[in-house]
Amino acid sequence: LVGDSKTSSIDCLQAALLTTREAVLWEFRERLRQEFGVSPKQLRQAFALIDADGSSSIERREFVRFACELSMGLRVAEKLWKVVDRDGSGEVDVEELLDALRQVAPRVSLEVFAMRVVALYGCAGDAFDKHCEGRHHMSQRDLDHLCTQVDIPPPQSEEIYHLFIVGCEA
Repeated sequence: LVGDSKTSSIDCLQAALLTTREAVLWEFRERLRQEFGVSPKQLRQAFALIDADGSSSIERREFVRFACELSMGLRVAEKLWKVVDRDGSGEVDVEELLDALRQVAPRVSLEVFAMRVVALYGCAGDAFDKHCEGRHHMSQRDLDHLCTQVDIPPPQSEEIYHLFIVGCEA
């Protein structure tokens, strides 16, 4: 088919790339990033737009229509739905969508995370030290917010918080 005048080698390559689960999810995440951004708040706003009937869950037809509006194409949108609706329930809530998108989010190094903590609090130790003079200490909620910005899931942010608290109180 590559030599077919109707199908170019680039078309074949694109078709092959969009057949993997990760590639389809990554493409969707990129289109969301370009249109809305990818912070959890921005993705929740995008979810609200997809959820046309306001039911707090997205049905296949809502999702496919939205993906097509992002120029994903009907076949790709249908494949994407199967990837996002992991439990096969026929509905996807915002957390299920965010979990799917996290799978293809760029990984954040500990160095990048630490740089954000230092930028906000001066140094990592002071960020969590409740007895540090003149500085606001980082609460669990503050850390959760920072972790969602760099795509660290809540269970890991809780582990990080407890590691720092134990270190600061010792």
